[in-house]
Amino acid sequence: MKTQKTILIVLLSIAGLMAFIFHIIYFTHKEMMPYHAAAIGLEWDKVQPEVKPLILALMKESSLYFLSVFLLILTTILLFIFNKNPYFKFLFSGIVSLVGLVSSLFMLYIVYSFLHNCSITYPIYLSAATCLIFLSCFILSFNLIKKNATDLQIKKC
Repeated sequence: MKTQKTILIVLLSIAGLMAFIFHIIYFTHKEMMPYHAAAIGLEWDKVQPEVKPLILALMKESSLYFLSVFLLILTTILLFIFNKNPYFKFLFSGIVSLVGLVSSLFMLYIVYSFLHNCSITYPIYLSAATCLIFLSCFILSFNLIKKNATDLQIKKC
């Protein structure tokens, strides 16, 4: 059980670090990303001036999504450190993992549709890896919830 818990914390940390890095990238970027330019078929200097603030605002909004994922994962890790109720910790990490899995599957769909409909190159493996990380976290959380429930039932007997 300790090994599964350690793996879960490491995977959540990796996912949180990835979310934080994407937050920084999207929040600090002063123009659209190269794959955005390829998707719309325009370079940044060719985009109409009145559209540029909209594109940058959408990028900032995306960065806030990544920040919220990071904060949710950080909260989960802090629960592992400070909360003594193992059932609650694993239930919360399972919920966070499920939310992360659903949102990363949606992002994978967006990336796939870009790759399928546009002639752009984007690292789809990064989106797929994020899905696998959250899926692994969800499975580990579920197994740990089941194990804890079994341990609680044994202790009551």
